[in-house]
Amino acid sequence: MYENTGFHNVGRTDKMQKFYIKIVEADGETLLAGCDEDVAGKIFEDEKARLTVSEQFYCGKICDENELVAGMRTATIINLAGNECVEIAVKNGFVKKHSVLNIGGISHAQAVIEKYSSIE
Repeated sequence: MYENTGFHNVGRTDKMQKFYIKIVEADGETLLAGCDEDVAGKIFEDEKARLTVSEQFYCGKICDENELVAGMRTATIINLAGNECVEIAVKNGFVKKHSVLNIGGISHAQAVIEKYSSIE
């Protein structure tokens, strides 16, 4: 299934936006994969790139915006697909706006978050 949709109009209704998140911990890193509920399982592409929003990779549990942000706070690696969740990541300082890709009308962002420990 290929979709080429408008930037901020993908499936948005008056209901509260929901997201999928999946958190995986390995080798001292915490990966948060997240996507807007309405893009899960879809493929988006344009002339330069293709984005497969795989349910296996992105879909762990359904959550609201508060849980999405809380998950991003614990992550060292973030991978997001969907206009709404990427916008939330930018708004909360996890992703720089200039690093957001738009693939077939859908925002995609990745970030590596450095976690500092205090040295005494």
